Amino acid sequence: MPDIFQSRCLETWHSDQYPSSFQRLHAVLGIVGESGELSEILKKDTFKPDYQSTREQRLNELGDVFYYLCILAHLDDCTIDELSQMNHDKLEGGHGWQPDYPAQLALIPAD
Repeated sequence: MPDIFQSRCLETWHSDQYPSSFQRLHAVLGIVGESGELSEILKKDTFKPDYQSTREQRLNELGDVFYYLCILAHLDDCTIDELSQMNHDKLEGGHGWQPDYPAQLALIPAD
């Protein structure tokens, strides 16, 4: 049963008129595309002189990613609450990795 976020997203989704494999591919490509738009904004923030994105621009792109994430989770009969709890549980154990940023930054060659 979709949650409130997923129900809203499903109002503009194809429904069951297409195979689930097609819908999953569409959702994954949507996540990739919208993530690319977000990365483009952040790239400009970092490397383009006199460019500064707004919070609204960044959240708009994150919202687009969230839309496709809601759909993709629904296609696997998973609510956003369930997905959030699964991720919380995974991260609670450290997910098998603890970042060591000073050591990682030392690996980046100087110009």
